[in-house]
Amino acid sequence: MTDIDPRVQRALENLPEGDPAARARARQSALDALPLTRRAHRPRWRFAIAASVGAVLLAGTALAATDRLDLRLGKPTLAKPTVVAEQPFGQVTVPNGAEGLAVVAGGRLWLKTAGGLGVQGLAVTTAELSPNALYVAVGIDDSLVAMAPDGRRAWTHDAGGRVTEVAWAPNPIVVAYIVRRGARHELRVIEGNGDNDRLVDADVGDARPSWRADTLALAYVGADGLARVVNYPSLAATPVAKTSPAAVAYAPVGDLLAQEGRGPRLRIRAATPTTGFDLELGVRIEKLVGLVWAAPDTLVVVGDEGPQTRLWAFSTTPVLYAKSTGSRFLPTIDAVSASPTPRRLAVGVPVGAQRQVWEVAVPEPGSDQRLTPERVLLRLPASTGPIEVLSIR
Repeated sequence: MTDIDPRVQRALENLPEGDPAARARARQSALDALPLTRRAHRPRWRFAIAASVGAVLLAGTALAATDRLDLRLGKPTLAKPTVVAEQPFGQVTVPNGAEGLAVVAGGRLWLKTAGGLGVQGLAVTTAELSPNALYVAVGIDDSLVAMAPDGRRAWTHDAGGRVTEVAWAPNPIVVAYIVRRGARHELRVIEGNGDNDRLVDADVGDARPSWRADTLALAYVGADGLARVVNYPSLAATPVAKTSPAAVAYAPVGDLLAQEGRGPRLRIRAATPTTGFDLELGVRIEKLVGLVWAAPDTLVVVGDEGPQTRLWAFSTTPVLYAKSTGSRFLPTIDAVSASPTPRRLAVGVPVGAQRQVWEVAVPEPGSDQRLTPERVLLRLPASTGPIEVLSIR
C-alpha cells in the first residue's frame, strides 16, 4: 500500500476543514510517531502510515468542529432476521391444564407428561392414559401392557389377540379393552394391577367403550349394532334404548350417555336411565371420526360430510350450539379428544407434508368457521401415517 485507501480519501474529502493550528498539531503528532533512528530516511510506506494516522487525527478535529463523525467503509451490515424454529418432529407439548398427552400415529406411540417423562415411536396397536397420567395402557403384539410414562412396564397380560381399543376407568382400579379373536371382537375388563381378567361380551363392535364417571357402569356397542350398558363390578346388563350407535360416550359427570346414530343422517341421542333427547341434523355423515364431551354440557361430534370434515358442538339442552368446518383448508380430521382445559379440544390433522395435533377452541354459539390451531402439540412427518388415537388426562 503506497497511498491512502481511496475509500478513506473520499470519506475524508467530505469532512469540514479543521483550523490551521489543529492541522499542524496533527501533522507533528504523526511525525513524532515514527522511530527516531529512521526518521532521516523514511521509506514511502511510512509516509503512507503517517498520512493515514494524520487523516484519522484530522477526522477528529473535524468531529470537534461538527459534533458528528459518520464514516462507513465497505458494504453495510444488515441485521439478521429473527427465525422462529418449528417444533421438532416427535416433540410432544402437553395441553394447558393436562397431566399428559398420548398420541398413536401409524401404529407408534408418542407420549409426554407434565413432569417431563415420555416415550417416542414405540410400536403399539392402541393406547390410553390412566387418570392423572400415572400409567398408560397399550397393546403390544398380542398383549395388554401397563407402562409408566418413561416406558417401564408395570405388568403385561397375554390377551390372546390384537388389542384394538382401551378405556381406563375414571377410578383407575379397572381397565376395559377390546381384543380381536379371529373374526370376532371380545370386550373384557381387567383390574388396574393386571389381575382378575374377565369377559364382558364375546362378540362386540370394534368401537371404544365408555365408562360412567363413577366407574359403576360401562357402555359399549354390541355386534348387532345396539348400545349396551353393564354394571361394574357385577357385569350385569342394564336396559338401554334400542338405538344403533356408531359410538357411545358418557358425560364427564353424571349419567348422561351420548350415542351417535348409524344411518344416512347425523342423529345424536343423549339420555339418562329416565330422561333423554334426540337431535337430528340434516346432513349425511360418510364416516364418524369421534364423539367426545368438551364439557359436562357440551358434546362434540366430528365426521366426514362428503368430501369435507366438519366438527359440530351441541349443548345438552338440546339446541344446535355451534358448528365449525375445516373444509376450506384441510381435507380430514383424523382423531379428536377433549382437553381438561374448559372448552378446548385436541384434533389430529394432515397439514402439507406433516401430521399435526392441534389444540383448538370449541366454536362459539352459532358460528360456522374453519378450525385454526391455538397451539401445535405434536408434529410428525406425513409418512408416519394417520393419527389414530388421542388420549389426554
